[in-house]
Amino acid sequence: MKKFLGIIILHFSLLAQGQELIPFEEIEVTKPLSQYTYKEWTMINGLPNNAVMDITKTSEGFMWLATFNGLVRFDGREFKVFNRSNTPEFVTNSISSLVVDSNDQLWVGTNGGGLVKYHQGVFTRMHTDSMTGSIITALAEGTEGVIWIGTRSGLAKLENGSIGKIEESELSAANVTTLFFDYKERLWIGTATKGIYVLDGNASMNFSQQQGLQSNFIRAVFVDSRDNIWVGTDQGVSLIQPNGTIVRMDPVAGAPLGFTNRFLEDSEGSIWLGSNDGLRRFNKSFELVDSELELGHHVVQSLYQDEEKNIWAGTYRAGLHCLNQSKFLLLGEEEGLSNAVINVTYSDGMIFWAGSDDGLICLKNGMIETFKLGRRSAGNRIRDIFRDSQGRLWLCTYRGLAQFDQGKVIQRYTVKDGLCSNNTRRIVEDAEGSLWIGTANGLNRLKDGKFDTFGDESGLSDKFIMSLFIDRTNTLWVGTNGGGTYKFQNGRFREALSPDGSNDIVFNMIQDDNDAIWISTNRGVVFINDSLRFNINPNHGLLSNNIFQVIVDDLEQVWFTSDHGIMRTSMSEIINLVTGKADKLLDFRIFDISDGLRTGNITAASILFCTISSRIIMGLILKSPVCDT
Repeated sequence: MKKFLGIIILHFSLLAQGQELIPFEEIEVTKPLSQYTYKEWTMINGLPNNAVMDITKTSEGFMWLATFNGLVRFDGREFKVFNRSNTPEFVTNSISSLVVDSNDQLWVGTNGGGLVKYHQGVFTRMHTDSMTGSIITALAEGTEGVIWIGTRSGLAKLENGSIGKIEESELSAANVTTLFFDYKERLWIGTATKGIYVLDGNASMNFSQQQGLQSNFIRAVFVDSRDNIWVGTDQGVSLIQPNGTIVRMDPVAGAPLGFTNRFLEDSEGSIWLGSNDGLRRFNKSFELVDSELELGHHVVQSLYQDEEKNIWAGTYRAGLHCLNQSKFLLLGEEEGLSNAVINVTYSDGMIFWAGSDDGLICLKNGMIETFKLGRRSAGNRIRDIFRDSQGRLWLCTYRGLAQFDQGKVIQRYTVKDGLCSNNTRRIVEDAEGSLWIGTANGLNRLKDGKFDTFGDESGLSDKFIMSLFIDRTNTLWVGTNGGGTYKFQNGRFREALSPDGSNDIVFNMIQDDNDAIWISTNRGVVFINDSLRFNINPNHGLLSNNIFQVIVDDLEQVWFTSDHGIMRTSMSEIINLVTGKADKLLDFRIFDISDGLRTGNITAASILFCTISSRIIMGLILKSPVCDT
């Protein structure tokens, strides 16, 4: 049984030869939660405690976690714990809150052990009588570097090296639960019994149930980029709109029902909500990060987005979780494709086409539409898409060559019309306007409405055509399924790579902007540039012998797809290798599941790329045979 995963779009600046660029916005879709990969860390992986109450990051690149068993530094691989056993500045192991100030100093709030500062490898305990035994619940940096401190017994601030309590009557003994500074330099103070207080200079105001909040027990306050004020309570979420109207977010519409502990606005403007019943994202509507990602039922206490747009979530009993922002946009059945078996992709002006095993998929203006080409499954199995110089759109199917226009097939050629086989696989056009069609049983040329056949008598000894390519001299190259590579010259086909490549399976061929030809085969990549010919294979650093596609982008980066995933290196690395200056590729990057791929197994059935606004598009198939006939 085969499992297929659809289309992947690489989010990099790329340019594929011979493809017209179109604005990516025309096909961009908002990334669903299915586009995120998921990681988790618990005590099994080295966390000292599975309760992660707060998360932040310093400029050193370390993540910092507040746990009940100490302050944790995380470099992405290993955890380093700081607590009473190794850091005398901590008089308790219970860490409650964290904030990094504008000077990259990390401030650590504890449960009963006061306030601790970390900077450039040094811990300092802030000694003050006013904080002795205080349970710190929240920290925030205000103007001029002032650190505001929320405790269960009131509000304090650290200014000029000393800590003093705020003695305003409303807050002198309030149980402060959360602090937030907005862009207007107003301090929002959530309490456990009195709702929200807002300090604006010397003035203050209060929001409570009397004004329409769900509850006076405030767990989180956040002001988003649209001036909406999100309020998390023990009874759900309230939204204070810019005009002052307070709206209670409806659990029936997906909002949290009870304790809502943290808000985060990501770089795309979506709001993430951590609650006692899981993690949600809000962008016009609520989405629950479902149980497949293990966060649909956990108590989420803390949230953080890093510079790579990953979402980190700390839970109360289930450790640390990370939703990795994929470097790929994956389009499959979950995202609306009618069929995720993608054999070919093609950029066509303002339209993006994909040929599947069950019809033609059109993606335009963010909308997906599928066209069936007939009742028979063979006629809906598309292996190539091409628009010729006359504007005709051609489809290679398993039921012949089809011309498609205005949502339907208007002409279909089969063996009755002169095709070598109804199993048509590739199509190209030469400078004279002739169409060359590769099939599973030979090669055809469609010229002046008639088919010519090329086989043994013209020097083409292998009839199973895997790939076709017209170079800049108008020479036709033919790649076969085990019979090597041929060039059509002076009316005959001649082996292009003999004798070494006479048995190659040739998956694809391209010519880059420097006129070098890249031939992707089952024994690596053959690089040809004038008289230079070099076979790049795993001995030189390729991740597999089976290379299905090569593309050289506009940044001189070279991409390879294989049965072991996707690899990228630089053109300078390739030149050093093929000219003998290096024995191996030394600088390269392999993309796998950790980068957002749902699988690392790209296969031969999905060998075509096209680019859209400097993105690479490809079909992606899992567990398909190397040569799918």
